[in-house]
Amino acid sequence: MFDAEAFRPEIEALTSTDPATHATGAMFMTEVDGGTDLARTATVATDHGDHWTLSGRKWFCSNVTADVVLTLAQVPGQGEGTRGLGMFLLPRLRPDGSRNSYRIDRLKDKLGTHSMASGEVTLVEAYARPVGDLTRGVQQMLEMVNHSRVSNVMRSTALMRRAVHEAVTHARQRVVFGKALFDQPLMRRTLLGLQLDTEAALGIVLEIGDLLERGDAGDERARTAARVLTPVAKHSVCKRARWVTAEAMEVRGGNGYIEDWINPRLVRDAHLGSIWEGASNVVALDVLRCMRRQNAHQVLADTYLGRLDPAVTPLAPRLAAHWRALRERGDALLTRDREQQEFAAGDYTEALAQAVMAALLVEQAAWEAEDGRGERKLLVAEAYLQRLFTPDEIPTAALDALATITEGAA
Repeated sequence: MFDAEAFRPEIEALTSTDPATHATGAMFMTEVDGGTDLARTATVATDHGDHWTLSGRKWFCSNVTADVVLTLAQVPGQGEGTRGLGMFLLPRLRPDGSRNSYRIDRLKDKLGTHSMASGEVTLVEAYARPVGDLTRGVQQMLEMVNHSRVSNVMRSTALMRRAVHEAVTHARQRVVFGKALFDQPLMRRTLLGLQLDTEAALGIVLEIGDLLERGDAGDERARTAARVLTPVAKHSVCKRARWVTAEAMEVRGGNGYIEDWINPRLVRDAHLGSIWEGASNVVALDVLRCMRRQNAHQVLADTYLGRLDPAVTPLAPRLAAHWRALRERGDALLTRDREQQEFAAGDYTEALAQAVMAALLVEQAAWEAEDGRGERKLLVAEAYLQRLFTPDEIPTAALDALATITEGAA
């Protein structure tokens, strides 16, 4: 059982907004062999009676200078594989104020996220404190990994929003052949696609946040939905961020490729989301695991079918039929052998993500109309649904309303 009071100073420091008292945190999980396969974690914990020490090598440690680090280590006698892993708090400083005994071997020369140092760390009998039940180390850590995945989705959404802002601003003031780029049909379709992806991503981020709050308050159905929706969103949104940031770079043309502008950084940083805390295949298999254990695909289908108002748009009934087909497709998937399930897991995860984001846009459109906020979100929802169901058709009405849809993007 986790004793929050035992870690009160660390919790207060990590949540403090005062620069004089705040602390930064990190998770050091990845090892040379023990990355995706945590069972191969080689770091060993030793119990000295009044304290524990950790010895081993952590291979990819982001925020390597963190004040408070959570990590996994093998607890002798506890069992093989992940059963043998306990979770520990590794402070930068020992209780007496001296530096803890681990060294940063080198910093990673990364493609992006240069503002956050990542390094390789060797633990040399480093002072550590056990966190919670050591026999549940992996389960405890994976709960935090899921929250970290949410941050990846949020970060990817923010990168997309910045990229769209840059693209729309540039297109409105850049004149080509006597006409602003923003007013030229092919560019308008390009910008529309970027805006749709960005708004859909924001909707799913806010939805996960709401589900997590409700789950923490005791709503088990919300907890289950959040558990599966997090890897679903990470699979889709983080991949899409790479495309959106690259397209926005292209909108700016040659200047977009130059480091004087923000676009190269956005493109570089966008690639991290799909890798950090589990690459796309890993999170798709996590979705499959949720389906096997909790019929999570049925939970999602029932949730968003139940909230879908067919009167919002003529395309809403088609979305409802799409959800029912997705639920049946998921049921059928679970009857196949494991290799066939895994082979199809990525495509099915992406289909779930698209359906959830579409349902959320329709729901937001209904809310905004009811609240007297106009029909802007309805335009977005209808364009998104048209792209989902009839991608070869140009959403003419949405193109005509692009100025309204991109309000706030520039």
